[in-house]
Order: sequence, then C-alpha cells, then structure tokens
Amino acid sequence: MERRSGFRTQSSGIQALVEALVPACRSDESLRRDLVDHCQELLNNKKASRREPDISHLSSIIKRQRLSFLARSYRGSSSSSSVPAQRFTNLLQRLLDQDTVTQKHDVLLFLHSLQQTTSSSPVESRPRSHSLLPSLTVPSVAVNGHKTPASAVSPSPLPPIEKPTIPKSSKTKAEILREFRAKTGISGNYVFFEEANGEEEKKVIFRESSKWHISPSTQALVLRLSELGHLYSRVSSFVRDSEGQPSIGLIKQSLCHHLQKQLTEYYRMVAVLESQMKTKDDPTPEDAPQTSTGLTLRRLEVWTEDWTLRMRMMSVSVEACRTNNGGALVSKPFFATLHRWIYSGDLQDPFLEFFVAVDPQLANQNYSKRNSFDPEDLRERETGAKIWKSKYKFRKDMLPRFVEEEFGRKIFSTGKSLNFIRYSCQDSEWVATRSKLSTTGKVLKYSDIAGLERSIDSAYQVASKRLFDMFFDKFKLMDHLLALKSYLLLGHGDFAEHLMETLSPANNLQRHKLTSSLETAIRATNAQFDSVDVLRRLDARMLEFTHGEIGWDVFTLEYKVDSPVDTVLDPEAMRTYLRIFSHLWRMKRVDITLRNSWMKITSESKSFARVPGLGADWHQVRIAMSEMIFFIRQLQSYTHLVVIEGCWKELQEFLKKKEGDLDSLIQAHRAYLERMETRSMLLRSRQGKREQYLSDVKECFDRALNFVEGVDSFYNHSLNAAAKLDADRDEYRGVYTREGRTTPVGHHDEGLPRTLRRLREFSMEFSERACRVAIGTQTHEDPKCKVLGQMLAFSDYYANKRQRLREEEAAQTALSIAPSSVVTRA
Repeated sequence: MERRSGFRTQSSGIQALVEALVPACRSDESLRRDLVDHCQELLNNKKASRREPDISHLSSIIKRQRLSFLARSYRGSSSSSSVPAQRFTNLLQRLLDQDTVTQKHDVLLFLHSLQQTTSSSPVESRPRSHSLLPSLTVPSVAVNGHKTPASAVSPSPLPPIEKPTIPKSSKTKAEILREFRAKTGISGNYVFFEEANGEEEKKVIFRESSKWHISPSTQALVLRLSELGHLYSRVSSFVRDSEGQPSIGLIKQSLCHHLQKQLTEYYRMVAVLESQMKTKDDPTPEDAPQTSTGLTLRRLEVWTEDWTLRMRMMSVSVEACRTNNGGALVSKPFFATLHRWIYSGDLQDPFLEFFVAVDPQLANQNYSKRNSFDPEDLRERETGAKIWKSKYKFRKDMLPRFVEEEFGRKIFSTGKSLNFIRYSCQDSEWVATRSKLSTTGKVLKYSDIAGLERSIDSAYQVASKRLFDMFFDKFKLMDHLLALKSYLLLGHGDFAEHLMETLSPANNLQRHKLTSSLETAIRATNAQFDSVDVLRRLDARMLEFTHGEIGWDVFTLEYKVDSPVDTVLDPEAMRTYLRIFSHLWRMKRVDITLRNSWMKITSESKSFARVPGLGADWHQVRIAMSEMIFFIRQLQSYTHLVVIEGCWKELQEFLKKKEGDLDSLIQAHRAYLERMETRSMLLRSRQGKREQYLSDVKECFDRALNFVEGVDSFYNHSLNAAAKLDADRDEYRGVYTREGRTTPVGHHDEGLPRTLRRLREFSMEFSERACRVAIGTQTHEDPKCKVLGQMLAFSDYYANKRQRLREEEAAQTALSIAPSSVVTRA
C-alpha cells in the first residue's frame, strides 16, 4: 500500500510539472498521459542505468556498433577495420586512467547516445555544412505512445496560447533569427541599427507593432549578438576607407590585407550558419530519416563567442591605426625595411613609414675624399659633419610600441654607421663586412622579440667596431688628435718658444713671412720628426690687428683636416681648439716676457747697486716680478699637467675601450674639449659670472706686460745713471769718456717718479687680481679648478695679504669719516 501510494504521489507530481511546462496538455487528455508516461520511462531508465555500471560491456557494445557503422559507410574500401578498433581502445584506456573523471560509465553512456544519433542517417544524406559544426539533433517526444522526432510533429494540434494580459502576439526566437542580420551589421525587419553619436557609436532598435512584441530576455540576447555586427562594420569600413586612399603605406596595406583575410573567414562562418538555418526550415522528404539540426539564438551566441573576441581585438587595432602610421604599426614590410637598414645601411621607405627619415636635400650627397686644402675646398668642410648629423633623422613618434627609445636609437645608429662605411669611407672590404653581418642576423619577426634584440645587438657591435677600426687604422684619427695636442695645445714647448721669437711686429707681417717663420720653427725643433702628413696640415694665419699690436697678438695656428675625419673634428671643435690656443699662446707670451726681463735685470744688478737711491726700488721691482713669475708658472703647470694631460688621459681610456658608435666618439671628443676649455679658462657654470675668473686672469696678463714695459723704462734710467757715475769717476781720474756736455740723466730724473708710481700701481693691481683668482678658485664648483687655488695659496700668502688689505681699507675709511664728524660737531 505504501509503495502504491508513493507511485501515485510521484505520478501526480509529474503531471503537475507537465501541465505547468506544456499548457496545451491541460485540454488534451491523451497528450498529457503520453508526456507523463514518457517522463516515467526516462526516470526508470536512469535508475536502471545506475544498477548496471558495467564499463567493459558498454565499451564492447560501442566498439561493435562503431565498426558496423564504418563497414556500411565505407563499403568497398580496402582499409582495415583494426585501426579504428585500436584507436578506440587507446582512447578508452586514456579515459580510465584519468583520476579527475569519476563518472566514467556516464561519460561512455553519453558518447554511446551520440553515436546512435549520428549513425541514424548515412553520411551521404548530410549537408556539407554539418562537417564544420556539431550536430544539433533535437530529442524526440512521445506522441500517442510512439517515439517521434520533434520536427515531424505538426504544430497544428496545439491551440494558440491566449493570454488576456498581453494583447500582442510574442515573436518567437525562430522568427527573429530568420530575419536577424545584425551579425553582419545590417538592419532587419525586427532589429535595426541607428547611429547615436556619429559613426563610431550605434544604437540597437527593436521594431514593434500592434501585432507582435519581443520579450525582454530575447532583447538582451539580441543585444549581445549585435555587438559582433557593430564590430564587423567598424573593421570592414576601415578596410574600405584605407583601400580608397591614394597614398596608403606599405605597412597599412599589409594590415588591411590581413584584416581582409580574417573578414573572409568570418563570411565563411556566416554562410555556414545560414545554411544551418535553411536546413532547419526546408521540408524533408517522407522517406528521409527524421533528424533535424536546428539553429537558435542561444546556439548562435555560443558559436560566435570566439569571433566576438577576435573582432574586439581587430577593432582595437583599427582604432589605434586610425591615428598612427608607418613604424607605429607592425607588419612584414616594416621588418623588411628594418632588415635592409640594419644589414645594408639602405633606407627604402617610399611612404615615410619607418622611424628613420632621410633629408631630401642631402639624400644624394655623400662624403668625398679631399687631398688638397685650397680655400674653396675648406669652405665645403662643414658638409661632412652636416651629412652625418642631418642626412638621417630619428622619428620617435613612428617607433613601434614593442621597441623602446634606447633600442630604437641603437637601430638608427647601426644603419647610419653602415651607410657611412659604405658610401663615405669607400671601404674596399665592405663585401666581407656585409657577409659577416648576414651570417649573424636571422629572420626578423614580431613573435621572437628576444631573437630580434640579439640580432640587432650583434649587427650594432659589428658595425661600430668596423667603423672604429677604420677611423683609427685607415684614417689615423689618433695621429690627428696627438698633432692637435702638440701644436695647438702647445705640447711642443720648444716649437712654441722658437716660433714666438721669430715673429716680428704685426705691421710688418705678411703671408709669406708667417709661412717662413713656421717652417723655420719646425726645422729648428723636434717637430721636424713628425710625419709629413701632419706637418703639411699645419698653417699660420693672421687675424685683424690694430696699431701697436705685435706679431703674437694677431698670430694663430691652424690645423686642417679632410673627410671623413672632419666628422669628429668638425668646425665647432676646431674653433674650440683655436680659443684654447689663443689663451695658451697669450700665457706663453707673458711667461717668456717676464723671463727675459728677469734675466736682463738680474745680469745688471751689480751695475744698479752702484747707483745711490735705487736699491730699494729695485728690490720692490724684483719682489713684484717674482710674484708674477710664480703666478704665471703655476698657471702654466696647472693648465698643462692637470687640465690638458688629465683630460687627454680620460679620452684615451674611452678610445681604448672602443665602445659605442661614431656618435659616442663625437660626444667623447666634444666632452674632452669642453672640460679642457672650462678648466683651463676657469669658467664657471653660474649665469652672468661664467668668465669671472677668466677676466681676472686676462687682467693679470695685461698688468704683467705693462709692468715689464715700466721695468724697461726703469732699467734704461738705471743704466744711464750707472754710465754717468762711471764717466764722473773716470773724469775724476783724468780720463774723459763722456761725449759732449749733454746730460740725458736729467731728463730721466724728471720721469723717474712717474715710472716708479706706475710700477707700484701695476704691481698692486696684479696682486689684487691674483689674490682674487687664488682665493676664488678654492671654492670653484669644479674639483680640478680647486687644485689651482691650492697651488697658488699653499702658504696662505694671498689670504694674509687679503686680510691686510681689508684692514688698510677699514683704516682709510675711518680716517675719511673722522674729519667729517669733527666738522659736524663744530
């Protein structure tokens, strides 16, 4: 009784569930009874399957049915049936070895049901599109006690559902699907697109009337599917617009070609889906197997999920490509241009898409070897550095996103160096270099970024090393740098002294006389042992001079270079050399002048001692001159030993490493000149006070030369006074050595106080300037410049002197204020 009551309770529950799910069975008693019986049968089969979990028996059934199906389908074929059987055995063993799958019997039972479904119709009767998509067989329903497919059931016995709350008839998903074209961006009868904010945004509109309406759940599903159509329209419009442009670049052409291939595959998928929909709608013959493969909106969403993600990626790429061009995009033409640039040094970019651009005015200009130094040829010397700096330009905005700026500049330098070697240096071994580069490089592609970096690094190192070797071995760059250091930086001291002694006053200097003095200095000094190529590049010329200037004020040396060495020794670098030479030349002149004057007054010191009243004055002159000589000698030692030799050592260390490219060499040489100019001239970094110490040093030079002129006047007066004393002494002994009765001593006696006053003024001004330089350089921002302050003020002489001068100024100020206060009280 309890079992029978339980069965009745279960039947009543199933009946209530069937009436709730299928409203048509409420008025049809036979349909309701068939559906309840079918549900009971399903439950009984489920329970029965749980009582027989025999996997081996089920696997043998599947194997026999599969072999029999293959035998019927491929009748007449010579292929053996042992291969499918062995394959099924291997797959079954792999399934049994899986620990994560617990219900193995249910999996096999599910596969067995699929096999029965697919084997019910022969292969010849299937549409061709079924091979691309899974089968969509709808389970059969029981009608009048017989299993009948759902496609064979006529919908006419089911009466229409009448809902008093909804006056409109609801459109089914099949009807919407039949007219749905949103997946290709085309509006249909029930769903259409409307532009919201321009062409970039679209709005999905559901068309309704008094006869039908679309449920909210269906609208949400259609909205998700419409995204694919919107993305498709954006991608296809970009391809059409790009192909219509007259000057589209190679990289964008490649991108559009790839997008068109993806769109073609998308068209193929849409055609397969439409064939599925037509297969469902087309009537089947009566003798054909009763199977159907239906297409629903839900299944459409599942099948297009992969294409939705793909369309999103293509849409993002399209939006980025609307504002970018050339190298900012990545494609095969980009890597082809990159390969040619880093391995051959040639730039083939007709649409200006690469991140390296060429100047049209300099595109056909290259370096040319010059063996002469005529003025017209020298005026064209700037072309060499200009071609290297301006022929090719780096465009940062065209860099691909996977290439950083530093790596991009390395690519730029590699091709630029190869172009320089090939067209400018006239390298006869370029074929060997190019073959070596080709062996080190591989196929450049975006998928192998690490390999791309290795290939470019290898090409960069080979090209840079080749360029360095050519500059130092073939073009002798180190010999030119040594020559500049020896002559323009006065490294050959004997040459500079001999040349300075041979120069005459400026108003008598001429071009041939300068050349003659230069040749005489070369032959008389160790400069004669330098190479002929270096000596022929030396030249002397005059600057514009004014009245009173002598030869060394308007004289300058010049060192001439040709291409391609003028890329490193460019005109700006040569002007820096000339500025340093002018400063050192003036310092050398002051040193030689003070030295000659000191030797002259020292040789006549015994004669001056016999003149009464001049001993104290000469003592002060010797003290002042010794201070000047000490200052100039310390300044020379600092300039040559600390500055020039220190900077030269730093440059040599860089050249020995041979790291970087030609731009690195140019920067190292430029830094070498900047450090040397800043430290030798004591330049400061503060704006407005850059030449503060340099002006003091120049004033020291001028005061020293003025002091020597005053010493010469005092020397002549002392000589005349000594000669007068000797004549008077000879006359007292009765020997008359004086010619006539003229006494020029009186004339000198009138100018002697003025001469001594000028000497004191020049000495004080020099000492004040030297004190300022000695104390000021101790607080200089450059550590090397502080060395000069330590060399000048090592004994605190200038510090004590400065303190004494301040005390004297304070005393004089107090004396000037005291009389005014007395007058005020009176």
